[in-house]
Amino acid sequence: MTILVPGVHKPRLPSNLLQDGYRSYRKAEKGALAFAILNITLTCIAMISSLVGTIFWFATFIIKDLTTDREPSDNDFLHYFFTYVLFGGIVVLLVFSSIAFIFSVFLIHGICKKKPQHVKAYFVYGVLVTGVSVMSAIAYLIITSGTDPLTVAIVLLVCAVYSLFLAMIRATYKSYEQRAMFQYQDNLLVVASEVPKRI
Repeated sequence: MTILVPGVHKPRLPSNLLQDGYRSYRKAEKGALAFAILNITLTCIAMISSLVGTIFWFATFIIKDLTTDREPSDNDFLHYFFTYVLFGGIVVLLVFSSIAFIFSVFLIHGICKKKPQHVKAYFVYGVLVTGVSVMSAIAYLIITSGTDPLTVAIVLLVCAVYSLFLAMIRATYKSYEQRAMFQYQDNLLVVASEVPKRI
């Protein structure tokens, strides 16, 4: 004897609540997409600029110093110091801009393909960067004994604005996760209502 299991319907929220939640999520997604486009553009420019600067600095100064046959004098100390310090700074900028570009690709790909894992990866990266920036600003303020509060204030202001974008990104991947969960539940209900149960 075969008995069909009656369809089970999950309770639905009022339509106005669903519409309000959907509109707020759509606004967050649009804001996150605009930020992702701006972010990947800036990080790409920074990465290319630092790469060109690294190649130019290495070809112009480092190789020239390495191929010089004359004996270095005491006056050349500052030249070598600033040459290699600036070269190291450009290399560090290249590394960090490359990391930022990689996570920017994760962000824009996650938003375009609606993949919460990719968007969440950028969110975690952004939280870490914000935390390190705030701690660095506080450490700088302590080391300089408060002689340069303007720089610290600018860093904290940038971190505050960046945190607003991170809030939009968090709302975006949360909405993707909820949609995936609802879709999974709907698929289970469809299967339960359509597959006959034998007793």
